Amino acid sequence: MTAGREQRAVAFVVARLSSSRLPGKQLRRVGSKSIIEWIMHSLAACAELDQIVLATVAEPENEPLRTLAEANGWACFWYAGEVDDVVGRLVSAATEYAADVCLLISADCPLVHGPSVDELVRQMRSLPEADCLVMPAGDAGACLLQGVQIARRSAWQAAADASDRPELREHQFPVLYRDRARFRHVPVTLDRSVYGAYHRLSVDTWADLEFMQALHDRLAGQGQPFALPHANALLTAEPALRALNAHVHQRALVESPRRVLMIVDAGGQFGFGHLMRCRELAGQLVERLGWPVTFVVDDATAADLVRETGFRLLWGAISRQPSGPPPADIDCADSAALARHDFVLVDVSVRRTLQTGWRDSLATGVPVVVMDREDGAVAEADLIVYPGVSGRTRVRGPGGPAVIEGIEHVILRREVRRAQSAVVVKDIDLLVYLYDRAASRAIEGLGRHRGWRVVVSEGFDRAFATTMARSRVFLSGFGQSFYEAVALSSYPVVWPLSAAHAADADAFYRAFGMPPTQITEIDDAARLLSPLIEQGLPDIPGIVDGTPRIAARLAVLAGDPQ
Repeated sequence: MTAGREQRAVAFVVARLSSSRLPGKQLRRVGSKSIIEWIMHSLAACAELDQIVLATVAEPENEPLRTLAEANGWACFWYAGEVDDVVGRLVSAATEYAADVCLLISADCPLVHGPSVDELVRQMRSLPEADCLVMPAGDAGACLLQGVQIARRSAWQAAADASDRPELREHQFPVLYRDRARFRHVPVTLDRSVYGAYHRLSVDTWADLEFMQALHDRLAGQGQPFALPHANALLTAEPALRALNAHVHQRALVESPRRVLMIVDAGGQFGFGHLMRCRELAGQLVERLGWPVTFVVDDATAADLVRETGFRLLWGAISRQPSGPPPADIDCADSAALARHDFVLVDVSVRRTLQTGWRDSLATGVPVVVMDREDGAVAEADLIVYPGVSGRTRVRGPGGPAVIEGIEHVILRREVRRAQSAVVVKDIDLLVYLYDRAASRAIEGLGRHRGWRVVVSEGFDRAFATTMARSRVFLSGFGQSFYEAVALSSYPVVWPLSAAHAADADAFYRAFGMPPTQITEIDDAARLLSPLIEQGLPDIPGIVDGTPRIAARLAVLAGDPQ
């Protein structure tokens, strides 16, 4: 064993872009840099490291990592072995780069702290008896230097030799840290600034990314660097920030998450309400249960909305022909692709019919959940979820699917929840979201005549939740946005597109104890809208997000209660 500085210390940054929960997460941006750039730049400032190596796997989806490494002059280990053999990849990399002291750096922890890494290397070089160093909690709390392990190459090799099962090779040397009789663990203490109340600081889900972005933005607003000691101090001063990802499920060493397929009508005549509520439900299934989700859509805007939040995509529809051919970078939802999933959720418009035998196109023997409809065709489902209330006539037979419903199951998008907690001035009198352009223009004209400030929303609007929060009254056909209006204290007025919408709206008003307000023709508009806008609104009740309740029920259906 070499001694002192002669012991070559190499940091191996472990990355793959095929994460099941947030694909490509290492390239997601936090502030001005991607996650992988934050990590590499922090390590580049370390005085004790002899080399930094990006260690990835020879898969086509990882080519962007190799390209980024070449562009930045980073060493890149392109492992051609078994893609899930993390242990084999790292031992091979340590051998190729002649590392004596090996640091494993997870590429999903952007708050890697260079000074702490330096201290670990110094201590390892001075402790020849240590196989690896561990960082136990102290009187200042837990060590928050997450995603960092340090050991000797000899210990990595011995642990690899003892890792004789797949689950022991797919993770980061579990044998080394479990077998304390064989491997010498030496506890070390780092600077007090990196100890505090435990909180997850890795980015594995959409919520984790939002949490990191919030940390970055708050620190930048205070003129502080995006660094672990400053983040720790911020979380101590503002513990409410922890709520952004406190619910995220930490996967166990051996776990078999359900692979979820969500088939959703979106775009064109279907609008984006179905997609937005399913996107939120999907996010919480990933975060709370660790279940990866793939969407099936056939609209380009819908595909972009799915991709930006990290879900996988297939192109297609159920019980109808897709609206067009798939883009070159999206696979078709053929029978082979569908069969790879073991839990299915279907959210299609009530304005169209599910053809008999619609379930036959899905994988056999898997739970199937249908959102927000209960006609004869969905008797084949295992569960029907109404994320709210319904006034529609139900077709039920003996032994039919279970149903969950009620305002305690309302899905509130995180954009809406953020707008709920913001201080917003109600400077818009009326927000209009109607499919009928002529009706929208007529309402605009009425607003000009009455001196109202009217905003008309058409198509998909990323600022919709903020605009809703600013609005005193909301006019639309009935849908998910009515619950969002209540959440944001905007009084909802319905101009129903169908008898089903009218029935649902009546049930909605009854459930919330609100006076029903329904426009059926333009002549109703002035009579019904004027008192609300000009004389004051009735009381609008509060509402909370019911998505966690739905996620818990789906876990029970899958036989996987958390």
